[in-house]
Amino acid sequence: MRTGDGEGYVEYAAKGNINAKEGTIEFWMYAKDWELDDGHIHRFIDVRGEGNIDFHIRPPGVMELLVQASSSLTSRSENTAYGSNPTKGRWSWFAITWQEGKPLGLYIGNISSAGKGRSHDCSSRAGETSAPDKLLKILIGDFGGRLGRQAHTLIDEVYIYDRALTREEVTWVTENALTRKQG
Repeated sequence: MRTGDGEGYVEYAAKGNINAKEGTIEFWMYAKDWELDDGHIHRFIDVRGEGNIDFHIRPPGVMELLVQASSSLTSRSENTAYGSNPTKGRWSWFAITWQEGKPLGLYIGNISSAGKGRSHDCSSRAGETSAPDKLLKILIGDFGGRLGRQAHTLIDEVYIYDRALTREEVTWVTENALTRKQG
């Protein structure tokens, strides 16, 4: 999917597509022509309802994964994981995992110059995740910026799992990124 000239996303129903209690979303992202500290929010995953799952970059180039239960929407997020930024002009891979009662998982990877997949664990080390309630829709893209934003982003190979992948499974996914069968 290509987004640009501001923002763009696709929307899916959450019912039947995502498990609020635990899951994984993984995808590849390419920041085509924007800098990571461009002063804009770049929201890539937003699962909305009474509570939410939100993965974005916010000024000043901070990558965040937040999972909130409906009871925490008026207070600070219940669990947040922070990561390093993707590189402009290069494909980056992300996996976000959540499981009720466990810390959040945030994994960032890419393909090395030698053609090997690699990943880095930026998972949360503190706090337990509370499951969001009554999720309604899944938005995937690059959206959430201010008017006049001219960001072009490519997103590819989005996978949604109904369980949280283990660190070993995440490692397998990145090591086999170029040979893994789609689907």
